Amino acid sequence: MPTTIDSAGITFNDASTITSANTFIAKPASPSNGQVLSYNGSTWTGAALSDSPAAAKAWFEYDAVANVLQNDYGISGVTRTATGRFTATFDTPAPNIYYCVVTGGSDQKLETTTRTVNDFNITSLTGTTYNNPTYVDIAVFY
Repeated sequence: MPTTIDSAGITFNDASTITSANTFIAKPASPSNGQVLSYNGSTWTGAALSDSPAAAKAWFEYDAVANVLQNDYGISGVTRTATGRFTATFDTPAPNIYYCVVTGGSDQKLETTTRTVNDFNITSLTGTTYNNPTYVDIAVFY
């Protein structure tokens, strides 16, 4: 809390003084749930996190052994088409086929193959053998 406010500025208990309004930024308004704040030098605004190019547009965790979609966002389903081969389908079509698919999981090699605006295929290999890993973790950016 300030101890004095006068024409010289605002003085605090620790003897620091603010003498110009340019030395601090006003507290921003709180963003709505699911938003991030952005500051352009004079105004704070809230923007939907999903609108950010840095946010994953779709992601999922899939147990290929049990053939169960554990958790997801933006994905309507994952279909095991054969051992070590899967198709993931988007809730809403992507704007084009040039999206980035980041793979991870409990296998040596997960990769994407055919891509459309509606879905993409994933293969899972250990060496040269197709298999169903316990975890397939995917994030999609566009």
